[in-house]
Parts: sequence; C-alpha cells; structure tokens
Amino acid sequence: MAAISESGAPPLTIFKILSQFKEYGELSKEAGELTRNVEVFGMDEISALKQSIVKSPSSELKDVLEGMITTIQSGGSLKSYLMEESGKAMFEYTVKREKYNQILSTYADIYTALLIAAPMIFIVLLAALNIMGGGLFGFTVQELMILGTIGLATLNMIFLAFLCLTQPKM
Repeated sequence: MAAISESGAPPLTIFKILSQFKEYGELSKEAGELTRNVEVFGMDEISALKQSIVKSPSSELKDVLEGMITTIQSGGSLKSYLMEESGKAMFEYTVKREKYNQILSTYADIYTALLIAAPMIFIVLLAALNIMGGGLFGFTVQELMILGTIGLATLNMIFLAFLCLTQPKM
C-alpha cells in the first residue's frame, strides 16, 4: 500500500490494485470488498473503510485502516502515514524472523547432540561390544544395530514433524 501511495494514487486506487494480487490472500479479499462497496454500492471511501474495520478479524489491518481514516479526514499525507506503517511492519517482521532464527539455532544444537553425536557414540559402543563379544541388556550387537537404525530414523522423522509444527505463519 505504501509503494502504491508513493505514486500519489488515491485510497480507492490503492485498494483496487491491492485486490488484484491474490498472493496477499485475505488482504486481497478485504481490498476487493472495500473497492466493491465504493464502486458498486456507492459508499464513500470513509464509510467503506469503517465497514472494513468492523468486519476485519485482523487487529493490525484495523489499526492501519483507522489510521488511514484519521489521516484522510485530517488532511494529512497518506503517503507519509503508509510509509511509516510499512516501516513498523517491516521492523516487527524482522524481529519475529530473528526470534525464530534464534529458536532454530537452539533446535540445531539439540539435533546435533541427540541425532548426530549420540549415534556416533552408540556406534563406537557397538564396535567395542562386538570386539569383546558381548551384548547390552540381553540384545546382541546386530539386534542393537537394527534397533538403533530404526530409532534414529524415527527420531529424525519426529524432529522434522516438530519443526513443521512449530514454524510460525508469517
């Protein structure tokens, strides 16, 4: 919206253009409804914005639309307002991504310890047991190798599922 407003486009044109980009998902639908309310139902832009505020489930979108109404009614620069809001949104997005990167770093450390280093120690233990000709907890070395392989594969799948489930939707 900020990039479109840079060209000096009026609010209705901003929403009309935004509604054409389906990559924005629900935001495109909201912009399409707002445009429809003005062009088809004859609402003025302020009333259409107010109706979008009431219907929108997104608190962030509500705040931006309320700010747009205030800016339009007070005669302020919509371009400046949207540029400021886009800067805030980018900052928040950057902070969220940085936080998630730190969490992933912790997960990587856990993965390295449990699923790379531990199996290597397990292999060394099995080699020593094989040389001595013994077993562990009543299992032979060959049985332990099979259990270890199955267990390692299972733990890797569980870890991948965990990563998929904990990934934030941004």
